[in-house]
Amino acid sequence: MRTYTFNQNTKLLELKVSGTVTIEDLMNHYLVIEGDDVLPRDLKVLIDCRNTVFDMQVREIANSIEKLKNALRKYNSITEAIIVDQPFETAFSTFFSECSKSARSYIFQVFSTEEAARAWL
Repeated sequence: MRTYTFNQNTKLLELKVSGTVTIEDLMNHYLVIEGDDVLPRDLKVLIDCRNTVFDMQVREIANSIEKLKNALRKYNSITEAIIVDQPFETAFSTFFSECSKSARSYIFQVFSTEEAARAWL
């Protein structure tokens, strides 16, 4: 399950994820962002994936990077912080961070606490 909330005070798009996350979920995330015309053009996203299981393969990341690049066409920049608390999810997120460096105007950082993620954003 995914719940999106735009926090007017912090100007952050906050995404709470639960259950199992697939590569389709990741690609749909960028479709949601791409389809929203109200969000700030310099978008900051806080993704909370604590207690979530990633059911993804490393080889699938390239497809999600393409969806990300499509979404970036509508924005000046997208900055995302993800909070994870499990070893595989941390490793996968870190690898995604490395792969996403080819996307212009995009920064993705991995965190283990909400406080650190919010401070960075």
